[in-house]
Amino acid sequence: MIVQRLVCFKFKPGTSQEDIAKHMADFAALKNLIPQIQTYQAGLVYSEPGKPEPEFDSLHTLTFMSRQDIEQYFLHPAHQAFAAANRHNWERVLVLNAEVD
Repeated sequence: MIVQRLVCFKFKPGTSQEDIAKHMADFAALKNLIPQIQTYQAGLVYSEPGKPEPEFDSLHTLTFMSRQDIEQYFLHPAHQAFAAANRHNWERVLVLNAEVD
């Protein structure tokens, strides 16, 4: 079984480009700090012409081998440090997990 995790963030109004870049870099660094993360990809969300503005600003996808790996990732000191250093810029966070083939 493989577990895919999708994490989306909406930044608070007025969040600087530097703070957004820090958020993206800090999250990306988790791949090298937390062994349970098998794959990681991320990007900033963009609008399509003629479509409403997206509800979230950034998108992160992570792959794990089990639900237990997600629990270990969540509790890992590096993940906790990332959240503590960046959460003041978050208006909303969406997390979805799915078992995939």
